[in-house]
Amino acid sequence: MRNFLYRFTYITIYVFIFIFFYKSQNLFSNYYLKYFKNFRFIVELLPYFLLGAGIFIAGHFNKNKVVFLNIIFAYIFFILQNKNIGYFQLFIINIFLILNLTWLFLTKEKGIMTLFGVFKIVFISGQIYLLQTYFFKNANFLHNKVNNLKMFNINQTSHKYIIAIITFTLINLLIIYIKDKKKEKYLLNSFLLSQILVSSCFITILNTNPTLQFRTFLFSITFIIHSIILIASLYFSTWDKVFTDELTGLLNRRALDETLHKLGKTYSITMMDIDHFKNFNDTYGHQAGDDVLRHTANILGKNSFGKCYRYGGEEFAVITTGKTYETIEEKADNFRKSLEKTPFILKRAKKPTQIGKKACVTVSLGIASSTQFRTNPLEVIQSADMALYRAKKNGRNRLEIEKRAKKR
Repeated sequence: MRNFLYRFTYITIYVFIFIFFYKSQNLFSNYYLKYFKNFRFIVELLPYFLLGAGIFIAGHFNKNKVVFLNIIFAYIFFILQNKNIGYFQLFIINIFLILNLTWLFLTKEKGIMTLFGVFKIVFISGQIYLLQTYFFKNANFLHNKVNNLKMFNINQTSHKYIIAIITFTLINLLIIYIKDKKKEKYLLNSFLLSQILVSSCFITILNTNPTLQFRTFLFSITFIIHSIILIASLYFSTWDKVFTDELTGLLNRRALDETLHKLGKTYSITMMDIDHFKNFNDTYGHQAGDDVLRHTANILGKNSFGKCYRYGGEEFAVITTGKTYETIEEKADNFRKSLEKTPFILKRAKKPTQIGKKACVTVSLGIASSTQFRTNPLEVIQSADMALYRAKKNGRNRLEIEKRAKKR
């Protein structure tokens, strides 16, 4: 439900961007005449520079989707400088971009200089060849064919194209939303926003028929924003890979180390360990063990009482800033109880007869807080570890506070 609301919010934002772009023609026109006309050369060259930067960065991180997409955008921006481009060509270019945005997003990242990467190069080159040799050379003939269609009983050709573009955009946004099973949230949002921006720009031009200079300006601004969005998505997705544990989705040990350097005077650290995890791995296999780690991380996320980290192996850590253990003790124990009560069903196991079996997953926890005389995070972690060891020694599936035999 939370994921659905997250996506719905972003789609709503994109719709508002679409409406703003479509309705703000006079505003953009005034700004163009007032400010940007003197910087036309820079504005028209900047998309190439940003698209090239995006290709370089994406290639460095082996993100072939962004590499190929920026190559397509650079080609399209080049041919859009042609003053003879009409309604039909604009429509075909927009559909070409939308379809490639969707297709590239849905494909897997398998590198650039691989068999799959070569196939993408050949496929994209084939599309460009068709655009250059068939669609553009036969544009007038195809335009007349489309113009004769009684589509929606609309007489103006531009309105037919506008409706078709909106329909294609919505269908492709829906396809991306349904097919996005990898949860590549930053790349997803950048691709969705790029579709909205590109379609909004084309619709604005089809609806207003601006001068060549102003049309070039609109395309430049759109492609600049697109490039910045993709570069930002590369940055944030890379940050995720560096600081996020791939298995559980929680922050990793590197992120924990970074956080420890930024802590204030008052904070608490909770260390926890999955009980009998090694025996579970030996009995049901390492794949089942991975599922247990995901299961525990999921319950921890739902019952969070601070920033959650995977410390290593079957051990997790939670940092709660601004609070002592007296404040978070109850919440931490609520997580322990919630995990104990939530049954874990084996979906992968060593033996087929074990699949579907229910297992009870429990954790032992140790909590320590900073004091006036002890603010070093490493000392607090050591105290929390000692409390965790005491919890395991006293029977497991329990919570212990530093230097106290308090139990629940």
